[in-house]
Amino acid sequence: MGSFDKHNFGSIVKRSKSTPFSPWRKSSSSSGQILCRVEDIILDETHPDYNSEVGPSQIGRIRASAVTSDYKISQKIIFANPESSNLKHYPKKDEYVFAKKAFSPNNAGGKWVYTPIPVALFNNAPNSNEYPSQTTDLTPPSQQVDYTQATNGAYSVANPDFQPNETTTPPDQPIIHPLMPFNGDVLYEGRNGQSIRFGGTSKSNSQWANNWSTSGNEGDPITILRNGQPKKLPSLGWIPITENISEDQSSIYLTSTQKIPIKDDYWGGILSYKSSDKPEQPSLYSKPQIVLSSDRILINSKTDSILFRSSNSIGLSSFKSINIDSPTTVIKSSNIFLGDINATERGVKGDKLHDKLQIILNTLIILTRVLEVNQLWPGGLPSPDGGLMTASSSTKAQLQKELDSLSDILSKVVKTL
Repeated sequence: MGSFDKHNFGSIVKRSKSTPFSPWRKSSSSSGQILCRVEDIILDETHPDYNSEVGPSQIGRIRASAVTSDYKISQKIIFANPESSNLKHYPKKDEYVFAKKAFSPNNAGGKWVYTPIPVALFNNAPNSNEYPSQTTDLTPPSQQVDYTQATNGAYSVANPDFQPNETTTPPDQPIIHPLMPFNGDVLYEGRNGQSIRFGGTSKSNSQWANNWSTSGNEGDPITILRNGQPKKLPSLGWIPITENISEDQSSIYLTSTQKIPIKDDYWGGILSYKSSDKPEQPSLYSKPQIVLSSDRILINSKTDSILFRSSNSIGLSSFKSINIDSPTTVIKSSNIFLGDINATERGVKGDKLHDKLQIILNTLIILTRVLEVNQLWPGGLPSPDGGLMTASSSTKAQLQKELDSLSDILSKVVKTL
């Protein structure tokens, strides 16, 4: 194929006047659309046809070959920009798009633009719709099969005599399964296992029935944002799947009446609640909720605060520890239980206890000083009481030592009311 015309992007480059191309001749019809095969696309400045004089406005521009009505690749080439600057769904090489002429302020004849969503040749491959054939013939839609079917020589209802060949080699990329749609769903699927489902409760006996429709009414809304499909999936790439909150890599669920079957392995570890106050298990809750699920969740506030507020309770549970690092930590509560929800022992006020103990120790020291000089009066004559003197002296020294270090019992970081 030829290269991009860097200064005449909207023109049609003719390769062969003899090539039949009826759709092209009819491009001025009511629809004015033609089917094109993408030969190349500019995605950044490293592309050999990127023109630094024109700049980033070239990103997304394709070079494409038109397709004839008899499924052949025309020798006529167009250069087309994306139809929308807001919705970007750029095609890959060898994918197919529809193109049409559009108004251009710099081109009196108009310029070519292509639809933002590639044609679903196989209707079940969210990551790729390429047709890998390098020939000028296209297989009619009635004979199209999935890449994996073609590679495995699988039987196809549309084409029972289909045999794999060099034009049906699967693309060199991981298998990305399409999502199973349900009644009324609006689905957006990325090429790498990302998706957004604007769906609802849909009760079905199909083998692909979803796992969030066990409660509520038909059509109750649910929104699922998923990033990354499970690692263990069927090897046949065209088999659809549904979201699985426990196995998808990261996901966000916004529910109305659905029960989300998140694993409750940790639920037995929540012991800080009395049985009557314990929140309902996540997998049993059927009222509106937001569920975030991933291997790690980070909430970051760059300039202001993170605020949590609940009309009932806020539960924190961890298999290892709950750590709080902050210059100042304030807990305002009229009832604080430490160690267990059924704790009965009351805490003490450190400063008041310090003052009381200081008084007691000083009093005892005075007492030992008196006892230290106590005398016996045998026969009416004074005589030192050696045993009492020794005991008093030792006790006084120990009491003084405790008095001198009494301030050590006061915490330097914890204060209580």
